[in-house]
Amino acid sequence: MTITLRPYQTEALDSIVSYLEKGINRQLIVLPTGSGKTVIFSHIPQIISDSLPMLILAHRGELLNQAKDKILYSNPHLDVQTEKAEDTAELNGEVIVASVPTLGRADARRLSKFPEDYFKTVIVDEAHHAAAESYRRILDYFRPKLLLGVTATPQRSDSVRLTDVFDEIIYYKNIIDLIQDGYLCRLLGYRVKTDTDISEVETANGDYIVSQLEDTINTPSRNAIVVKSYLEFAPNKKTLVFASGVQHAKDLAVSFAQKQIPVRVVLGGTPDEEREEIYSKFSSGQIKVIVNVGVLTEGFDEPSVESIILARPTRSSLLYTQIVGRGTRLFQGKEHCIIIDIADMTKGKKPLGLPTLLGMPADFDLQGTDLLDIAEKYKELEAYCPGEAVRVLSPVDIDLAYKRIDLFMPPPPNQFIMQYSAFVWAEIAEGEYHLGLNSNESLKIYTDTLGRIVVSHLQRVYPCKSPMSTILGYPADIREAFARSDKWVLNNRAHLMALVDNTAAWRYDAPTKGQITVLKRIGVPITSDMTKGTASNIISKYYEANPKPKWLQDKIANSKKWY
Repeated sequence: MTITLRPYQTEALDSIVSYLEKGINRQLIVLPTGSGKTVIFSHIPQIISDSLPMLILAHRGELLNQAKDKILYSNPHLDVQTEKAEDTAELNGEVIVASVPTLGRADARRLSKFPEDYFKTVIVDEAHHAAAESYRRILDYFRPKLLLGVTATPQRSDSVRLTDVFDEIIYYKNIIDLIQDGYLCRLLGYRVKTDTDISEVETANGDYIVSQLEDTINTPSRNAIVVKSYLEFAPNKKTLVFASGVQHAKDLAVSFAQKQIPVRVVLGGTPDEEREEIYSKFSSGQIKVIVNVGVLTEGFDEPSVESIILARPTRSSLLYTQIVGRGTRLFQGKEHCIIIDIADMTKGKKPLGLPTLLGMPADFDLQGTDLLDIAEKYKELEAYCPGEAVRVLSPVDIDLAYKRIDLFMPPPPNQFIMQYSAFVWAEIAEGEYHLGLNSNESLKIYTDTLGRIVVSHLQRVYPCKSPMSTILGYPADIREAFARSDKWVLNNRAHLMALVDNTAAWRYDAPTKGQITVLKRIGVPITSDMTKGTASNIISKYYEANPKPKWLQDKIANSKKWY
């Protein structure tokens, strides 16, 4: 039996071989949930002749079973054994599918029974866990010719980086690529606001402290809003609900049941037999809603899921990506998956939402529209005028942004940025910052796929439409990112300091006659509270989108006036 590989799966396998030939043997593949990562590594014995014996590591029973099934389906002649709890593999096994909690336990004899050089290939499924102590105990012990990790996201919720385990991402495609190519389903989004205030809920390791979160959001009124959102936006659809804790899950299930909605709860302690029964009835449609607490974030591959409700807010991009990934698989008759974000009030950083996956603001409401369609429009606006992009909070806002007379009005000062920089930076998306230097140059701070903070210099060079990007460095944290960026401006663009300095005295004066003339010409009203600094930002942003003719640039340069 054979599996027909998708083009990107073949490309990923080719990359494994290509990078091995370059001497890079600690490799990482990043592909979205539902893309068939298990299928990819199950074909390694067919493309690398000396890849056996092979060790496949996973931390959950569902993942181990899936890996074993795929290996045997693609390679029915291989001897595939399991090392997990009561299952013990023999040294003659060609492929060992092993549980990390079993093999990676401290002082575990089950690890030492294998010689260090026994496995020629080691595969790490859900490789974002690979930097954890139990994984490192295994990975530091073996000396394979190929170490391959596969994951939907290489980012971790703690400060540990996967660069300590893997040398390079050898193949990468994001959710946009695979949706556009028709390999994952489209995503529609809704943002449902509540009156619950989570401002006092503390965070640890990049996400809300679960005990505090559950105490705050598990209320009858909020649970009723969750059920109402299901009835309004995804009635009668197969839906996964993600809760903050055990009691929250149970109380949500009661709220669904009160509306005669077939619902069951799956928890970490749910017996395997009961769990399989629930999954079977959900697949057949007898159960419409499953409420869970983190159980279904990995290893649950039911393609018929039509809707997901995030009844628990999260600041973790890893967790959010895992949750949304439960609904992206294709299924006959399934046109899209609906993602419903339950949005609570907060004075601090907002929880993630579906739009944040593609760099849009956390509080953007898709209002039931297609994520990719709106993201494309948003990115066009962001490229056209970054300062305006931060203002839009819905698809309608994007259309209105192009019509508003104050299209180029800068956003209000960002208090977070002002802690670290005196320059006029704009936060254009979650954790992404832009500093316009002139009509052709800017600096950008963002986080890359490996979780590294990056500072880049963008410069538009005629006749190219897209700016050229040069990476200036990888600072350790956001404070250093702003400090190094500001220093770069001081050392390389000192003549522009007065223009980008948010505290420069001239910014608080009234607009000059020349500025007023330009503002009137481009259709911007002169308000009573407008300052020279505000006028300068408006004019700069206008000319970023509408470059001055060369004769005018020369005239301005000669007169040394600020416009």
